[in-house]
Amino acid sequence: MSVAELQESLRCGQVVSDQFRYSMLSRDAEKDILPFCAQNNVATLTYMSLEQGLLTGKIGMGRVFKAGEFRAIEFWNAWLIPANRQRVLVLLARWQELTDKYGCTLAQLVIAWTAAQPGVTHVLAGGRNLAQVTENARAGELKLAVADIKRIRDDVLALGEPAKG
Repeated sequence: MSVAELQESLRCGQVVSDQFRYSMLSRDAEKDILPFCAQNNVATLTYMSLEQGLLTGKIGMGRVFKAGEFRAIEFWNAWLIPANRQRVLVLLARWQELTDKYGCTLAQLVIAWTAAQPGVTHVLAGGRNLAQVTENARAGELKLAVADIKRIRDDVLALGEPAKG
């Protein structure tokens, strides 16, 4: 829902939550939705916080998506096209010291960072099997240092925008 839709809904009664796309690579919600929800006590449920698996580090350069596959549609995730994917993989490799420091996976680090952002109350992170779901859930146990949260944000901001394919 947009802020205008949330405002209209609040005029009619309580709004419990809003669900929207949000990740370190897709931060539009920081401009308005996240602050609005925080100010109005509306829970947030972010989805695609792992960018369809890209931010787990498990989608390497050799991965080719089939035509018509959701991850092959640049409109939905320009970061998955090869030139952009390479930039993200380089970034993720630089976070090895952070995953070592916290004894976690990249997915857990990314989920914990997302959960630490102002206004985020819930991070929806799926998995293809029970092991992935269990691994993702463990991110809730991580407490990232403020300096590490800032470092991750600064690293992501330095990426800039994805190139168009």
